[in-house]
Amino acid sequence: MAKISFGGGIANMQGSIGGVTMSRTKGGSAARQRVKPTSKKTPAQAKAQATLANASAGWRTLTDEQREAWKTDASIQPRVGVCGQILKLTGQQHYVAVQSILSLFGDPPTTTPPEVDMVAFSPNLEDPSFGLTEAFFGNPDDFTFDVTGLTMSVPLGSLAITGDTFGVWASPPLSPGVNVAVKKLKFLAVTTLIASDTAAGYVDYGNTYVNSHGAVIGCAGKAVTIALRQYHNSVQGFPCGMKTVIMES
Repeated sequence: MAKISFGGGIANMQGSIGGVTMSRTKGGSAARQRVKPTSKKTPAQAKAQATLANASAGWRTLTDEQREAWKTDASIQPRVGVCGQILKLTGQQHYVAVQSILSLFGDPPTTTPPEVDMVAFSPNLEDPSFGLTEAFFGNPDDFTFDVTGLTMSVPLGSLAITGDTFGVWASPPLSPGVNVAVKKLKFLAVTTLIASDTAAGYVDYGNTYVNSHGAVIGCAGKAVTIALRQYHNSVQGFPCGMKTVIMES
């Protein structure tokens, strides 16, 4: 694999061109031959592909006025690309992205851009060392995974209330020294809090994790990383992470 040093105004390149895939590694930018995957799609990948196809078909049914509304909404909601650059989506790209998020969280599709409040989300994590004692999620130190009784307890903060919704992504059991990027985590569940959750101060995902990631017998001593994102009306909050070592009490 070749290592590349950019210059002349080009600082980074990612993606594939003419059978060559560019990527960013710890050692710098690298190029390798593009390999076509041979494995079959997972159910999650098939669902995501179907969602994109349905959203693209939905765009074709919109009126010119509706398409212009999505174009305007896209212009005031830029995204951040994989290289850190600001991206302005087209109306169609914005429409498809919103429909994909709605589908992920179990909400129906919409033909008009949702009205969103970008400051509606509570602070993500409690962190007493910085004086952050009120947040949506609890202290990451309180995130536990116990094989005995099969409990995976995600702590809630004082600002989490009944009816709030968030998504959970999780890694498989790995060596505690392995750090996992958020985009590598597997989607686990959407949770809309009920009264018993907020009263308990945590949500248990033990059985959900096993159904999604497989059995954890013999995994004591390995670590699980999760990402959590608050959700409201097609908008996800910034992801926050927690990590714990599986124990056997």
